[in-house]
Amino acid sequence: MGVNIVKKEQIKAKIETLDKDGEVIDTQEEVVDEVIVDKPMANVGVKLGTTKNLGNYESLRVDVSLFYPCEPNKKKMDKTFKKVFKWVDDKLDSIMSDV
Repeated sequence: MGVNIVKKEQIKAKIETLDKDGEVIDTQEEVVDEVIVDKPMANVGVKLGTTKNLGNYESLRVDVSLFYPCEPNKKKMDKTFKKVFKWVDDKLDSIMSDV
């Protein structure tokens, strides 16, 4: 008889701020959700970033990424991708509107 391993996973988003040379100057992680995984899962993810010119030859780059497990079938992966993309896009817009 097979054994199912059930585990609880936290879904974390990673937000990086880079200086003008592309060096990471700040990294933040935010727990977005928790899921219980008891079968093989796909890992759907999105990473978006933008660079803002601050003047005086300085710029600020912010990257936001989120990877989310889902069942490995096309329909569920497409649905998860849309959900993850919206969250990342909204978070990036929110951060950049404060800069």
